[in-house]
Amino acid sequence: MPIYQYINNKRKNAHNILQQCSDRHGFVDWRNASTFTSRLIGEVISQMKEFTSDAEEAKTVFDLSLYVCRLFADTSIDDSGGETQYFTDACIELWDYIVENTGSRDFHEYILDELINICDEIGRGEYMADEIDIFISTHFNDEGFASPCLPTTRPTPPPPPYTAEHSPASFPCGNPSLMSAKKSVG
Repeated sequence: MPIYQYINNKRKNAHNILQQCSDRHGFVDWRNASTFTSRLIGEVISQMKEFTSDAEEAKTVFDLSLYVCRLFADTSIDDSGGETQYFTDACIELWDYIVENTGSRDFHEYILDELINICDEIGRGEYMADEIDIFISTHFNDEGFASPCLPTTRPTPPPPPYTAEHSPASFPCGNPSLMSAKKSVG
């Protein structure tokens, strides 16, 4: 089966799994959360490694994994059983395999850019984005194996919006010495 036909089938399969496991509003409740996650991983994510033999297929498979990752991230799910962790681990395992088995600088830069984009889409501070961020920091830094391909991971953050004079420590509630002085006066 050609790779593009395979990708289209997997996209449809992912949507069918979501429809079968969610209610009419798209919510996956606790009864179906495990089935939803296990089927996405078993029927879509875990089967992708077979198509990573050349660079073009690897890029296509990586894009499909991001598509499924976004589908999962956009799904309202009762995660009381740790399904987000389970799904994120499966994606990271696939991305690890792809990065280890492809050596193109351009492709590594593409992977990094896309992973940063998906973290921003999911939202910084969200569990899934935090796990992807850890993957980025371990694979695209000075000690990581992709470091010869990529000089930096991401732009440096801007400085804080306040000066030292107006830092939280200068406010009475944020500075213990000012608080004790206030108590002795009052």
